[in-house]
Formats: sequence, structure tokens, C-alpha cells
Amino acid sequence: KKIIKILFIVSFSTICMGSSVLRSMFVPGWGEMNEYNILADKHDTNNLEYIKKRSNNLLIAEGVIWLGFLFSSDFSKSYKNDYKNYGIQYAGVNWSGKSDLFAAHVGNYNSTIEYNDLTRMLTGSSEDVYDIEDPNYVWDWQNNTSLRRQYDDMRNKSEQLDELKTLMIAALAINRIASVFDVMAISRKHGGSFSFDTYEESDEAGFKLNYNF
Repeated sequence: KKIIKILFIVSFSTICMGSSVLRSMFVPGWGEMNEYNILADKHDTNNLEYIKKRSNNLLIAEGVIWLGFLFSSDFSKSYKNDYKNYGIQYAGVNWSGKSDLFAAHVGNYNSTIEYNDLTRMLTGSSEDVYDIEDPNYVWDWQNNTSLRRQYDDMRNKSEQLDELKTLMIAALAINRIASVFDVMAISRKHGGSFSFDTYEESDEAGFKLNYNF
């Protein structure tokens, strides 16, 4: 029900405010420019310059975020390919069907045998050990700590960049929300019938959209 209400509010606001909200959802800053063009016919454009500045700031932020997303995604994939090839070459790792947790174990333990022995000692169980009879789960760095650490460094960088990519996705969503609210504020400031306010109660907080007929 909550999702349906949210969708209804978004659809309703889009209809009532023309296409500005919808444009802001697609490209932050685009809705502001649409509002500027609409208002320019009836207002002194000198009083509307702030709208252009907001639009430009949101567009620049969008571009920076997209660049961050693309770079973090590409570099994460690059590091992932590097550490996998490194593991194959120096530890005999078979990556078919393997998880990120397996990749972490490869970087933290010299060999499958070492991992199994320490796991049994710490947990008192053989539930989480790998079957050393299965060559698909066997790795061995031949006690070369330097190689293992180089591998783990690449793996960590790949994970960090992947986390950054996730943050960039969140930033893209936040930038759109900011632009939508900005368009609503601009419309209200210049005589639009849309208004919104926040509320806070004992068990919840949120915002209300109001439309005056």
C-alpha cells in the first residue's frame, strides 16, 4: 500500500507540475531549466537567474557522479581480472563458480590445507572446510607471502571500488530527489499551487504534498 501511495503521489505531482518533475527524475537540473523557460514569459529574467545556477550545479553534480560511477566500475573490474589471473598463475586457483568469500580466503590463507586446519581449530567443526580431494577448491601460494599479499591488495582495491560504485548509485538517486524538491520549491515560490511540508510524530516522520484546487 505504501508503494502504491508513493507512486500515486509521484504521478500526481508530475501531472500537476507539467513535465518539470519528470524531467528532474531523468536528469537533475533539466526540470529547473524547464521551470525557468516557463517563468521567463511572465517574470523578470534577472529574478530567475538563481534557477539557472541551481540547474547548472545539479547538472555538474550529475556529470561528476556519473564519471565516478563509470571509473569505479571499470577499475573494479580491472582489479578483479588482475587478482583472478594472479591467483591462477601463482596459486593454481580455479575460479569457476567461486564466491567473493572464497576469493577472500585465498588472500588470507597460504593454502587450502592451512585454511582447513585453522577453521577446524577455531570452530571445532569441519562444516566450513573445503574438500582438498576436489581440485576445484585447492589453492597454494607455496608459502610466498609477498605474492599472496599482492593478490590480496588487488582484491581489496576491487572491493573498495565496487563499494564506491554502490555509493555513486545512491548519489544519483539523491541528486534526483534534490532536483524534484527544488522544482517544487521554485514552483511554489513563483505562485505555483503546489506546496509541501515535513512532519514528525512519535512513531514516524515524513513529508506531505499539498495541492490547492
